[in-house]
Amino acid sequence: MRASNPNIKILVAQLLPMNLQLPGVRHAVVALDAQIPGWAISKSTSQSPLIVVDQWTAFDTATDTNGVHPNGAGDQKVSDRWIAGPSALLTPRRRRRRRR
Repeated sequence: MRASNPNIKILVAQLLPMNLQLPGVRHAVVALDAQIPGWAISKSTSQSPLIVVDQWTAFDTATDTNGVHPNGAGDQKVSDRWIAGPSALLTPRRRRRRRR
């Protein structure tokens, strides 16, 4: 992507909590999520940052899923986080004044 646009801004999400009873799955997700911010920092540049979208914090598998997938409340939390991520990257452009 950076070969095509060295100024690209990249968003990467942490995984949602999982309500799975499979041995080691929850631990593996927690371990992977913990590594994502450091990895993103190591791959970021001043021209092309990697922004982590935190999908874990405040997501509750008991109330935000149907047991496996996000329900309406969970979908809202996910979309709110994705909106917040890009919003942090957007800076208002100054309007150019037209010369008369």
